[in-house]
Amino acid sequence: MRKTLKSFSLTLVFILLSLLLIVIIKMSFLGKKVNSEKITPYILSSTKQKNVKLTYLGTACFVIDYKGKQFINDPFFSNPSLFSTLIGRMKQTPLSDLYAAPLIKNVSMISISHGHYDHCFDLAQVNQNQATLVADKSTLFQLNEEIKNNSSKIALDSNHYFKWIYSQDSCFRILPLPSTHNPHFANVTLFKGSYTKPQPQLPRYLTQWKLGKTSYSFIVDVLDADTIVFRMAFLGGKISNENYMHLSKICNERNCDIMTTVFWKTKLNAPTLQSSISSTKASIVILNHWNNFFRKNTKPIQELRSSKLDIELKKLNEENMPVRVMLPYTTVEL
Repeated sequence: MRKTLKSFSLTLVFILLSLLLIVIIKMSFLGKKVNSEKITPYILSSTKQKNVKLTYLGTACFVIDYKGKQFINDPFFSNPSLFSTLIGRMKQTPLSDLYAAPLIKNVSMISISHGHYDHCFDLAQVNQNQATLVADKSTLFQLNEEIKNNSSKIALDSNHYFKWIYSQDSCFRILPLPSTHNPHFANVTLFKGSYTKPQPQLPRYLTQWKLGKTSYSFIVDVLDADTIVFRMAFLGGKISNENYMHLSKICNERNCDIMTTVFWKTKLNAPTLQSSISSTKASIVILNHWNNFFRKNTKPIQELRSSKLDIELKKLNEENMPVRVMLPYTTVEL
């Protein structure tokens, strides 16, 4: 009986690892170089109206800078190789190797949508003790070794939904919206699960970076005293109709200047794009998370092979959706 159970367990583990390997290989080798010339008309440009700088570091990582203080969403930019993720030797690439100008100066606030590595792997490079760190409790447990000295950590739960959370210096505030992570393939979402206690070390392997109890979207306000200087929405995953109604109510009072949303290709993301734009009242929409994983940052940027980014951008704009992109490691002045 024991031999049978052991054999079954090994078989199950083999099948799961095989499926995971297939997904990783598909993401790694089915990319194609982005045609920069064709997407140039849709690259976000500077307007220099609000004294706000916005930097995109790839995937879902954005830095908002206002008067020398920074808000950072989903710190990830290193893109460890496929091999390193499999053998547990994921290494960070120094931000200074990717972005020449000094970027991280005085971090007021950091938000993390969920615990997968591509949303928080580079936290140590941008984390500062005074930063207010906002994330699911499981994600904070997962990152315990890196955030011990943070003076303000907010472990999100249902008590925080649609309530403003302020940075310690009141330069930024965020409003969390619970959302559901989109499936990685078919109806399967990888690396589910959550941590229930602080971890003694950071995850080494890709599979140890757990989603957490839920994922989050955020509305972020840049504040100058009691004035909202700039509002941005970071939307990811599926948002319920009820939560769209809450979002719409908030943005009726003050619309979003910019909304970002996860985008791989129109077939996957277009159905929710219009609802997101209608709810946030955003005048600009930035598509993110379209650049491929597991590639050295020195190599040309890729999109998924099954996507047609230039064609999709053109079509969405023809449908009166104000869609733009930013190239990784670039900054605009808004």
